[in-house]
Amino acid sequence: MSTANNLSSTLPEAFQHTAERHGSRTALVQYRPNACHYTYAEYYEACVDVARALVALGVEPGATVAIFGSN
Repeated sequence: MSTANNLSSTLPEAFQHTAERHGSRTALVQYRPNACHYTYAEYYEACVDVARALVALGVEPGATVAIFGSN
């Protein structure tokens, strides 16, 4: 859903909109353990997969989830 000024109202909506508009562009580069480039479309789908997995594990809206990773 978009607001009157055509901005996404949530971060997931903004991410989906970006993936739709710029799907083939590089969104993320991972250097360790090996260099790997992800497009916006690939990155978005990976995030959706993680979200679905969390739901399948019983994580409910509003629950706190921590992400541990290198910077």
